[in-house]
Amino acid sequence: DLYVPELVDHHHNRVRTSDLEHNKIEGEDEAARHKIKRKRLKMYRELAARIDRKNALGKLVRKAQTRRDLMGKGRKKKIVTLDEFGEEDKSKTIYKWSQQRKK
Repeated sequence: DLYVPELVDHHHNRVRTSDLEHNKIEGEDEAARHKIKRKRLKMYRELAARIDRKNALGKLVRKAQTRRDLMGKGRKKKIVTLDEFGEEDKSKTIYKWSQQRKK
């Protein structure tokens, strides 16, 4: 359980020889391994929650930016996407702005 082949190539993940000599390897008994496993799973859940939160915030920022751009100047054209029933799919609405010459 302690040997993970993909981590051996990284020098900061290797076990020190002094730890091997003095048997100071973390997780020697079953209770310690279980505690380490629980801690790792908790960290993965936290990471997944952070990624989900980042994606949700990014989506909100994009929506707000689109609303702000729609209120601005310039000619814009709404490109309608249809769902499988032939109706307008409002979740996938795309806007296209006409090219304007820079002054």
